[in-house]
Amino acid sequence: MRNIMRTSTDDNLKSGSKVLSSSSNKFDSKNLITIKSRFGKIEVDKSKQISFKHGILGIPRAVTFCLTKLPTITSDQFKLLQCLEDEELSFIVVPAQYDNRLIDSQDLDEACKVLDIKTDKLLLLFIVTIHENGTKREISVNAKAPVLIDVESKTANQYVLQNPSYKIQHKIS
Repeated sequence: MRNIMRTSTDDNLKSGSKVLSSSSNKFDSKNLITIKSRFGKIEVDKSKQISFKHGILGIPRAVTFCLTKLPTITSDQFKLLQCLEDEELSFIVVPAQYDNRLIDSQDLDEACKVLDIKTDKLLLLFIVTIHENGTKREISVNAKAPVLIDVESKTANQYVLQNPSYKIQHKIS
């Protein structure tokens, strides 16, 4: 699988994932809830919830999510974006750095400006799709409409980039 993230350490990615991830070691037991997701039981800390201003594209009712580890996968590359309003609604996502291989920094700057997110407070997520064709499995990410999260305000938007070169199904494996 091609790694879409740079190999160098990126503080935004690490701190953003840590601040928002319900899989960190610091749970607030008052806010801890158990969800029976499509991937199994997961525990999330509601104090780390992320609010989508307009919901996920095509699902405007889905506005509150938590970012957590996938219970069935040990890889840290993939995370689960779990809806809190609907336990059956979740997305496998891959966090990426601001300086990544898929989206030009000028396009990210424009998106951040429109959404009023400081680039040093940005957590970028790509929604993953797994395509199975018989014995062959391909993984793609939506590079056309990534999720941009402001880690300070814990607000998010799925933003459609205007550049026509980005694909909805950008193959990574």
